[in-house]
Amino acid sequence: PLSDKIGRKPVAVAGLAGYVVMFAGFLFANNIMMANILAFVGGAMTSLFDGSMNPALFEMYPENKSTASVLGKTFISVSSILYPLFVAFLATNSMSAEIGIWLPFILSILVFLGSVFAPFPDLDLQKSEGLKPAQAIKELANRQAPPVAADSASSNSSSRAKFIIDGTVLSLFALSIYSNFYLFQQASKIYAQNVLAMDSTAAAAVTSWYQFGGLVATIFFSFLMARGIRDISILVISPIFAGLAGLAVFFFPSPTVLTFAGIVVGFCSAGGLLQMGNGVLNQFFTSNKGFNRSEER
Repeated sequence: PLSDKIGRKPVAVAGLAGYVVMFAGFLFANNIMMANILAFVGGAMTSLFDGSMNPALFEMYPENKSTASVLGKTFISVSSILYPLFVAFLATNSMSAEIGIWLPFILSILVFLGSVFAPFPDLDLQKSEGLKPAQAIKELANRQAPPVAADSASSNSSSRAKFIIDGTVLSLFALSIYSNFYLFQQASKIYAQNVLAMDSTAAAAVTSWYQFGGLVATIFFSFLMARGIRDISILVISPIFAGLAGLAVFFFPSPTVLTFAGIVVGFCSAGGLLQMGNGVLNQFFTSNKGFNRSEER
């Protein structure tokens, strides 16, 4: 709601500024309390950034919301593949852990500066037509909304009923798919080390293979949608295979099965499905798009 009221850019810039503060603070943190406070700041700033950039992305590409959102996941996947390997490399070679903080700190500064100078659709409309931020966002929504049929008034009640069902199902989908891939991302390394007795480098590689599966999925799903495959079909089928991969790890615990399951879960669960579902859910929001957010950390 904040980005719907004051505009996308101020909220995005504030979130990125918080990232810079968080990583700078981690360079000087010397106790767990300070680390917890900085982690809280990072989580809050992620919500600010996500609550502004997702709707801004939809406003930049109104005809390709799902594809644009999934492609955004590609950049998340690339960094998520490389960073665990980078941290494992530091640990294996007994290098300073601060190097692992300096890298995201510098990248956050660069992205912050980029966002300061980047154009945003609502901001462009504010400048060209002298509108207030909330007015510009509503005007964008009106201009980008699909044509309304003549008999739309008679179908309003039906549309509301459909939203109650579909919106609830999509929200539950977000809960289940996020818990699926996020749990795997957080637990796979611990499981690999404590249960399967894999070393730290091999355990970190499982996370990177998981992210690689997500990266391949973003490219593959974008290709399918460009060929006319409906995003809702992908949302229905993919989680089934992600669930089967999780069961395989449970019944057949081994490094090979865990690594393979990581690729499958990454492909079928983390590969932009949350963003794709967010794009579908966004179709219900002709205004107040800031309410429709998909958290991704």
